Amino acid sequence: MRRKGIIVSSVRQREGTEYVVFDGKKYHRIASQERIRGKAVEFDENGIYPAGRDAWKAVHDHFVKDLRPEIELPEEISFLRGSMELLWKELAFLKIANERPLVFHDGDADGIISALLIEEAVGRFKGWHEVRGISHWALQDGNVTYPVEQPLALFLDLGSDWNDRPGVCLTAHFVPTFVIDHHFAERTHSCATIINPAIHDPELSKYNTATLVSYLVSSWVKKEEWVRIAAAGDKSSVVEWTREDRRKALALEMAYSVNRSLSVARRVLETEDWKAFWDLFEMKIEMVLENAEMEEKEVGERKVLIVKLPYTPTYPHKGKIASYLMDERGYDVVIVTDAERVQRYTVTLRGRVDLLSIVKDLGVEDYWGHPNAVSLSTTDPDAVVKRVLERLH
Repeated sequence: MRRKGIIVSSVRQREGTEYVVFDGKKYHRIASQERIRGKAVEFDENGIYPAGRDAWKAVHDHFVKDLRPEIELPEEISFLRGSMELLWKELAFLKIANERPLVFHDGDADGIISALLIEEAVGRFKGWHEVRGISHWALQDGNVTYPVEQPLALFLDLGSDWNDRPGVCLTAHFVPTFVIDHHFAERTHSCATIINPAIHDPELSKYNTATLVSYLVSSWVKKEEWVRIAAAGDKSSVVEWTREDRRKALALEMAYSVNRSLSVARRVLETEDWKAFWDLFEMKIEMVLENAEMEEKEVGERKVLIVKLPYTPTYPHKGKIASYLMDERGYDVVIVTDAERVQRYTVTLRGRVDLLSIVKDLGVEDYWGHPNAVSLSTTDPDAVVKRVLERLH
């Protein structure tokens, strides 16, 4: 009687190929004179034969049925446990099947480190095309290349907003899809399994994506410094981080903007290379600010800086410029706008105050972020800035 299995490795020999096949519980070594294409197979005492997706699913279901996930979560986000355990089982199966997920991640420290943590857990990704940095706007346009060859898709630090729905839903049509994110979304979609505490409570956005991923993979890998750096990048209060961690986060993002490679990002995290990229980051900031219009104000006992950029830099983008000015120059709130000649205006706010509530109260329709870091789109940036200042009093 034929049994279903998944090929996890193969070795070419003089008389054919020896395959290692996993049946959901045990491994089997099977020799074949024919080259088997694909990973899903059936096998018996006489040989090994190609099979369809039903064989893959049967092995998967047999493997995950009795799994007991090992995840520890803080009590205030324990409501995420069911979805996280479901994803833990999927990652455990990928490890056994020697497969990799399709990963989309944001290009900031939080998204990059989240992808690296997944890579540490399941094994190095097989090629650059399997980890795709995707912007919110590309997702909104459904700008994804298909067909999907991987058995699982992950969206890290993006994907839970309604505007991301076309890209996420397209992916979910092909494979099981999970979103791990911490950005507040007024309107969400149901295409994928969304693991995002901020949807339930905006204050829980302090659990940034890399922190959530670190809980998920803690039974396989621990990278406390990476988690600190990611938290510093988003100024999360969940873990303690230092000024050097913050600079490493910005240096990591600078390096990734130059070379969108996880291998380069890994080197920045593990060597002293980050110092050179920090210097480059500072230089680029100063170049942008040289010709910017900057106005200081005292608003409600807060030191506020309003910056009008002469152009929109690709990196450092407006959020990082605002955060840098808070970190290095001691402002409580920084507001950065595009140059007036730009047709589509973006206003970026960073501060030690609940800016998300202020933006929601203003009735702005197109915005994203979390309590202390918000960006919004508007046709009249000056009016938005004026109304924000009024609310800060």
